[in-house]
Amino acid sequence: MLNTQASPITSNTAKQALPWRLSPIQAIAHWPINLPLSVLHSGRHHPKWSRWTILASPQTFVSHDGKSTTLSNQHSPIKPTDNIFNLIDQLATDKDVIHLGYISYDIAHQIETLPNTATDDRHWPLLQFAYCPGYLLFDNQLNQWYACGSWADGNHPKLPLLPTQFILDQAPQHYQTQNPTSNITKAQHIENIIKCQAYIAQGDIFQANLTRRITAEFQGKSPIAQRALFTQLNQQSPAWYGAYLESPHPEENDTQYLLSTSPELFLQLKGKTIITRPIKGTLPSNKSADDLFNSIKDQAELNMIIDLMRNDLGRVSTFGSVKITQPRHIETHPTIHHGVATIESTLNPKYKLSDLIKATMPGGSITGAPKIRAMQIIDELEPTKRGPYCGSIGLISKDLTCLNIAIRTIQITQQSGQEHQTVDLNVGGGIVTDSIPENEYQETKDKAAAMLKALGL
Repeated sequence: MLNTQASPITSNTAKQALPWRLSPIQAIAHWPINLPLSVLHSGRHHPKWSRWTILASPQTFVSHDGKSTTLSNQHSPIKPTDNIFNLIDQLATDKDVIHLGYISYDIAHQIETLPNTATDDRHWPLLQFAYCPGYLLFDNQLNQWYACGSWADGNHPKLPLLPTQFILDQAPQHYQTQNPTSNITKAQHIENIIKCQAYIAQGDIFQANLTRRITAEFQGKSPIAQRALFTQLNQQSPAWYGAYLESPHPEENDTQYLLSTSPELFLQLKGKTIITRPIKGTLPSNKSADDLFNSIKDQAELNMIIDLMRNDLGRVSTFGSVKITQPRHIETHPTIHHGVATIESTLNPKYKLSDLIKATMPGGSITGAPKIRAMQIIDELEPTKRGPYCGSIGLISKDLTCLNIAIRTIQITQQSGQEHQTVDLNVGGGIVTDSIPENEYQETKDKAAAMLKALGL
């Protein structure tokens, strides 16, 4: 989940090397089912962008619904607050502890004045993070495990007793999925694209990211089924900024699961250095990457978002520090080619993490440009709230914040005592004036393919 320069181990964090010879996915498969699990996973090693994986069993879950804080365990240094941004700053100043979790796309309503017509039928908190004083760290580059923080002595009662060597379990599939439906039909999605292009023709926007949600019935014993699905996702499409989070719903007697194999880094803040890597432009990997590189439409899409992100960062960065450090290029992932660029800046000393979040969330690549008007149109055209999808999943600590864009993300809600669960996955794409509606719909299918295959659909 984290790049080489951004190890979550600080000079003050205790750590102990472990003699394990197993992969993070194998560790997940053998994690005790009675211990909640939070994972940030670098599914494919990249020397610069994808080196570290974190596994933890949280002590406390901190949630916020936009009005108040909920703590699953009162033994936490976090103080309840009605201000969600105050809570973010608490997470970022909690010394020598990491927090793993997500910030919902719908935090946008706490930042800008937006219509509120989309239905909230899943009721995910706007923010939820797990308090993790002890955790395991895997270094992809050195193939080395570490026990860190309060687990560094290797004898902590919460530290899972995982085997040092074993043959990977070849057990049959642990879940079944059936009856997929979409919250809008193909015809409705194409109609939304045409409406979006009408707004572009009127001068309201240059681009908007429109999505649709696929829902199915999911059956399996928790949490084995959800962990097995995450394993399947990583076999289909291992990602640089993957995540797996098990968390209680703060007000309902159920558990929510968030599974992500995202290729996109939204924000990394290390010291005062900010990095963002917006993605725009997609082709299936069985087509030529040159076709994407030479596409004028896709070049224009990414350039718009680069300008938007530069502007967002400029609101909280020191003057003159916002730079494009890597112009548009094509990255190839197991199932998809993407156009991506890298932008860096220096956070102005008078601003905090909450200011950076307010200036940049939700990310430009999954909203559009201009951002506020694009979000208004998204709320008008999409029938249901996005929740964690298109928000950000990752880590917040005193020394490091690293958040992905939560695309290629599956959300599962399980009612207490029930094996039948609801699984949601959203897919979408950027709409511009020369978008071909049929092609844009096909792009959503391309993006859904690996997730649907992992689900057995």
